[in-house]
Amino acid sequence: MIPPFGLLVARQRSGTGALGSLLDRQNHPQFYYLGEIFHPEGLGDRHNYFTHLRDYVREDPLNAMAANAPQNFRKFLGTFAEEGRTLLPDVKYNSLHSLNGHWQAPLARPWLLEFARAEGAPVIHLTRKNLLEVFVSGLLAAANKIWHTADAAEAKIRSAVVDIPKLLRFMDDMQREQGVIERWLGGHRPLVTLDYQEMFDADGLLAREKADEIARAFAADPITQRKPSFVKQAPRSLAESIRNYDEVERALAGTPHAWMLTEDG
Repeated sequence: MIPPFGLLVARQRSGTGALGSLLDRQNHPQFYYLGEIFHPEGLGDRHNYFTHLRDYVREDPLNAMAANAPQNFRKFLGTFAEEGRTLLPDVKYNSLHSLNGHWQAPLARPWLLEFARAEGAPVIHLTRKNLLEVFVSGLLAAANKIWHTADAAEAKIRSAVVDIPKLLRFMDDMQREQGVIERWLGGHRPLVTLDYQEMFDADGLLAREKADEIARAFAADPITQRKPSFVKQAPRSLAESIRNYDEVERALAGTPHAWMLTEDG
């Protein structure tokens, strides 16, 4: 018997840390946010799947086989059954493959999403349509070596030079990726889709209607603590955070991506 669970699915730099800081065991009595369970640097943390997988393989080397991934994952979830809360693993797009079996077709729905669908587990899908912001946020996080922070002053580097060809490739690749993810999640219920631009209100709080939508999907009590622990690292204006802003503006002019330069994008 596995405990109740849901999935928080997103690409990096889409607000999962901020939302996860609200949906955790300290701020809501019914959620247990596990963080990025497939993060390779989390090995050793009890919330990390690979920490447990290492032990399962020690017990039986055959547990390293892809065919045994489903039973390994069920056992991993069962580790937290005593918490008596709904588990919320954070799974990035590029980690969805982590439990796939042998001969998984490249564009087939990942086993993890099939499992969630079969179990009726809710999925929160975070998106960030403004791919320029995603790209710049990633540059600044890498430059500062800080991926999440509760103090914006810790992020000393506040602007970066954007490699135009790399940006354009990134945007094209991410749009294709988004289409695949949306197809995989099509028909999933319950599904809550939140875009970064709509997730928080003018006061930096999780928008009340979004909080209510999440609570309904999980049949949970209202989310009253709506202030995230983490803050945004980048300046509000892209013109401030992109040193070669004029070059980027010229490169995107007349393209479907031009709207991403606007302040309200």
